[in-house]
Amino acid sequence: MKTFCKTIMITGFILISINGILAQKIDNKLNQAGLMKQFVGSWKCELGKTQ
Repeated sequence: MKTFCKTIMITGFILISINGILAQKIDNKLNQAGLMKQFVGSWKCELGKTQ
């Protein structure tokens, strides 16, 4: 019975791991030029100011 429980646990872990690996294989192409356009410009940083 102890061996059977270990086998079930190992099998379940492998199935969950495979599902997680497959979920990460979706390849979304990022528009890098569009992302750069969002951050181009002048930036202002104020440090040490409290409200």
